Amino acid sequence: MRRTDGLPLGPGDEVLFSSLNHPGASVAWQVMSSRSGFSVRTFDFPVLRGAEMTPEEVVRIHADQIRSGTRVLVFPHVDNIIGMNHPMAAIAAAAREKGVEFVLVDGAQSAGMVPVDLSSAGVDAYAMSPHKWVQSPKGLGLFWASSALQSVLPRMWLRTPGDAIDASARKYEDYSTRAWPAVVALGDALSFQAAIGATEKARR
Repeated sequence: MRRTDGLPLGPGDEVLFSSLNHPGASVAWQVMSSRSGFSVRTFDFPVLRGAEMTPEEVVRIHADQIRSGTRVLVFPHVDNIIGMNHPMAAIAAAAREKGVEFVLVDGAQSAGMVPVDLSSAGVDAYAMSPHKWVQSPKGLGLFWASSALQSVLPRMWLRTPGDAIDASARKYEDYSTRAWPAVVALGDALSFQAAIGATEKARR
């Protein structure tokens, strides 16, 4: 029987990510795999060749690792080991062509530093740590989920009855009391980043 506290994964399903994946985006999969019966596979990314790789090579490295049972692909938008900006939309498209159902991206090192267009990225989820390049207080997170993912991913917190919950990704933040001063500071940090602008960031 498949569990109902995460993605609908079970025996025969595989979650795939490279050695560039941050532990924060890896450990949970390894723990949940023992509970739900799916498998986790990691492949070594050729970090010594990172500086000379073309975007097409990076896409091919990921696509070549996908097997028939690979249902989830996880990768960083910008990793924290060699600082590579992964071609997000191209990797997602290649994964879809090979049958991957869920494409999830770690945006901890990119949000606030490089432009992020999720409307055309073709990914299912994008998770961010705004205390990094957005420069907001620690203890906050940002999470974007596609409508397709929202239809299969249940809520983790259950404060509001199901028939009264907001039918959007906001259902995932239904956990009542929070640190409102930090939330307000996040808004200020986002306004500050917008005032700097992408052009000035790129120049620097």
